[in-house]
Amino acid sequence: MTDIILLLIAYLVGAIPSAYVFTRLFLNQDIRHVGTGNVGTMNALRSVGFRVGLPTMVVDIAKGAFIVHLAGLMGSSGMLVIIALLVAIIGHNYSIYINFKGGKGFATLIGGLLLISPITIIILMGISTLFIILTHEPRLSQGLAIMFLPVVFWYFSFELHYILGGLSISTIIVMKHKEITSFLRRSSSINTDNSLD
Repeated sequence: MTDIILLLIAYLVGAIPSAYVFTRLFLNQDIRHVGTGNVGTMNALRSVGFRVGLPTMVVDIAKGAFIVHLAGLMGSSGMLVIIALLVAIIGHNYSIYINFKGGKGFATLIGGLLLISPITIIILMGISTLFIILTHEPRLSQGLAIMFLPVVFWYFSFELHYILGGLSISTIIVMKHKEITSFLRRSSSINTDNSLD
């Protein structure tokens, strides 16, 4: 019963649409109709500025950290901790408060990793920076870097449930990155064209 309560809290807290709330509060706009339409930190920073973006980032990071911390206080197993973080990210990406719209979950993941494995954040940031240098596309680079989350967990000998949880989290986040889908389509098209030469 306690586990179910934790996961319910994880979803409801993760689903708090901070970008939507702050954009409404400060600018009286709907973030879903601004920029990329994503209800998250990146779109808030890029489309409506630091006044909205910074508090959005703080709250989104805090959501992930809070859930992992709460799971620890409740004496949850490592498996439940990573599942709770996954559920919080699902809540962020598909918020019940705004008709299941949401962001991509990167900041909420960062919040959880601050307590689970800070070194993983540094590595993912490094991978993202490398992809930015190669592709010159920050949004795409962020999504590509997230795909390495389970690999990083595996490298540092995390237990299997963390690796599988990392794989699930990266899948959920990548699903919201339209840039990756476009990138894969372009790559597939180039490979097809080359094979026909």
